[in-house]
Amino acid sequence: MVNHKFSASNMMVAGVIVNAYHVDFADSVIRLTPSNTNYWRLITKGSGNSVLTQGYANWQHRFSEKTHIEFRSAHPIFSLGNAMAVEPRGE
Repeated sequence: MVNHKFSASNMMVAGVIVNAYHVDFADSVIRLTPSNTNYWRLITKGSGNSVLTQGYANWQHRFSEKTHIEFRSAHPIFSLGNAMAVEPRGE
């Protein structure tokens, strides 16, 4: 995270958040047999890795002690399918 104060009324905060995920999964159902010897039947099994990287920036301008405006932007990128979005946020 970088925090920079340009002047008494202008400030910017920017940074990057990285989340790494490792997943092991199995999907199964119970199989009921007429002889009451029930067992689990595996449907699918897998594992994988993905990373969510989120860059963000926040700029704030103070007009007075009680009045200010903020502009925020976030840019998440999810490596599973290379999905990305830009999220402008204001306050």
